[in-house]
Amino acid sequence: MSEPDSKNRAWRVLVCFVYNLINLSLLALIYRNGTIIRGDGPAGFAELIVKGLITYTCFAFFIGGLTASIKIYRVGKDSFRLKALCIATFSLLIFFSVISVVEACSDDAGHCRQWHIL
Repeated sequence: MSEPDSKNRAWRVLVCFVYNLINLSLLALIYRNGTIIRGDGPAGFAELIVKGLITYTCFAFFIGGLTASIKIYRVGKDSFRLKALCIATFSLLIFFSVISVVEACSDDAGHCRQWHIL
């Protein structure tokens, strides 16, 4: 392998790693909010179903984005479908993580002030 190819490969590995690390952090934020149910009775049950559906959908998209980014890294050829899946995954995770933060900070209990990294 020549030197430009190894630099290009190292760059692709770095981009793949950073992309998946960002997506993983967004997924953790969504999962954190998905485990907190604030409603009682039927409203809490509906909230559980909706948050579970959102969490599992985001997890499925994360796995698809992870697979697509690794395939882009391994093959080295640009594929429109794989890039579109990566962009769709990132957009979906950003959207639901923003909704998670807004929901956590919207009530008077101050749940967003109690969030910790670990």
